[in-house]
Amino acid sequence: MSEFYAGFGREDYTPDRQVRLNSVRLSDQVVAPLMVTCTALSDGEKTVLIFSNDLRGSTTWLVNQIKTRVSESTGLPEEHIFVCATHNHSAPDVNYYKDEVMADWLERIAFPAILTAAQNALADLAPCTLQSGKTDVPKVAYTRRYFRQDGTFHGIHVIKVSDAPLARHETEADPELRLLRFVREGKRDIVIVNFQVHAATALSSTNHLCADFITAVREDVESAREVSVMYLQGGCGNSNTYSKIDPDAPNDDYLLAGHRLAAGVLSILDTLSPIESGKLEVANGSYEAVVNHAKSHMAPLAVELFGQIEREGITTEKEKRALFQANGFASRYEAAAINRRSKMGKTGTIPLSALRFGDAAFTFTPGEYFDVLFRQIREASPCEATMTVGYSNGGVGYIPSANGFANGGYETLQCSYIPGTGESCVLELLKLLNSLC
Repeated sequence: MSEFYAGFGREDYTPDRQVRLNSVRLSDQVVAPLMVTCTALSDGEKTVLIFSNDLRGSTTWLVNQIKTRVSESTGLPEEHIFVCATHNHSAPDVNYYKDEVMADWLERIAFPAILTAAQNALADLAPCTLQSGKTDVPKVAYTRRYFRQDGTFHGIHVIKVSDAPLARHETEADPELRLLRFVREGKRDIVIVNFQVHAATALSSTNHLCADFITAVREDVESAREVSVMYLQGGCGNSNTYSKIDPDAPNDDYLLAGHRLAAGVLSILDTLSPIESGKLEVANGSYEAVVNHAKSHMAPLAVELFGQIEREGITTEKEKRALFQANGFASRYEAAAINRRSKMGKTGTIPLSALRFGDAAFTFTPGEYFDVLFRQIREASPCEATMTVGYSNGGVGYIPSANGFANGGYETLQCSYIPGTGESCVLELLKLLNSLC
């Protein structure tokens, strides 16, 4: 077996000025620093870089900027650079990259930090062996979609405390934690953590900059063991770190969720099983998804209603919801999605990527997939240690499961594509993985 190499880099790119958060809010203080983490992998001939950003998403514009700049700086081909996000809502909203303050942060702080993390990871490359393992970590991820006892469906955030005894989650959230450890002689080991739970729920209604539960995972594990940690977010478009019907849930305590997840990491970290490394193989593809143009004739009305909200200064969610429902929309989210989809073509391209080296593999896809979809990839993967990564290499919004579409809800209203798109992407990703065997 030929030698395999891994390297690690991490940089702080916390804004030093007030920036836009989640489209409308402005930051007021830093609770925990925001980081960009980079892992470099090499088989001696081919090298790849994987980035994990403490950001809400890997928007297409941001991904293209990072790939171009990193490729020019390192000489690596863009198809060997994978850009991921932890889906942190308490971070600069890079959708507004043209905003003067945002552009300043990106050019002065973010992009230099990203390039430095990449260069440090490459300089840190050292021979390694691989270990992997998995375990279930309960009381961290909870499906945020509910049914009442009478069978009626209730979407995100609508179950009241008084309803809790009568409710059940739509599904059980995927509790599986996967670890990949790069054991390096004379250097700190690198541990990649792959889990699926919607980040940044705790602080999303405040104006604080924070890396959310990712902070606790990194700090707890790195303080307990001489390792460097990278967190890669999975499919969590239908889960949160809290539950309105489970009294043992963290109750929106993002640090408690992080501590529980870190405890799961530490419980198996020293008992991982050796796996074989191998030649790095990359497959980049895509799926041409059919756009859902239902109700597209209502797009002009949606635009008019959003204008009315701005003109009349309507601020409360209750008033907005009443206005849209009175005009035939399920919610303002459906109205926004109808308007967005009306401007799209018949199909939209969803980029998909697979990376394999021996018994280890990664799949990368943009969007907020429901967790059951990524579980299907792991269960059918030809590789023993498969990391399923969302929020990577672009942004396509929610991708619910077919069953999720059948029940409806906020996430399905927001999705740009027809039901079955998620399952089709799973099949395409599995084809990519199998092509690397």
